[in-house]
Amino acid sequence: MIEARFSTEEEIIAALKSGQIVGIPTDTVYGLAADPLDPNALKNLSEAKGRDMNQPIAVLFSKLSKLDSYIENIDQLRRIELFWPGALTAIVRAKRGRLVAPLVTDQLTIGIRKPANEAAIRILERMGGFLAVTSANRHDRKPANSAQEVT
Repeated sequence: MIEARFSTEEEIIAALKSGQIVGIPTDTVYGLAADPLDPNALKNLSEAKGRDMNQPIAVLFSKLSKLDSYIENIDQLRRIELFWPGALTAIVRAKRGRLVAPLVTDQLTIGIRKPANEAAIRILERMGGFLAVTSANRHDRKPANSAQEVT
């Protein structure tokens, strides 16, 4: 899945900005991350996962305000913020035409989550506040629980 190993956050950020897929830690399992605004990176992320583009991929974010341009009625999510950071994914309405599949479904919904992992938050912040992230495993295999398992 991942062709190169990255040792530092600098290398991870450079790889993401160049459209590559990287493995990152989250508060649950390791994830495969891609730039959510790069359609080619999203296509590669779906392919690495072994899924088609119609199967949704969640967005991890650092601050809810970073998603203001992409989500309808963001103020309605303020109560859900009580449960973040953590392993809660909220399914919300996306603004039309702002993000593409596999992030947004045909019904204009998107899954969002704020991870409770400092390294993930730093990476998210440096990438504009959000990334497309899915568990680091093929669709039919167990998720990766360590960096060594991300292959």
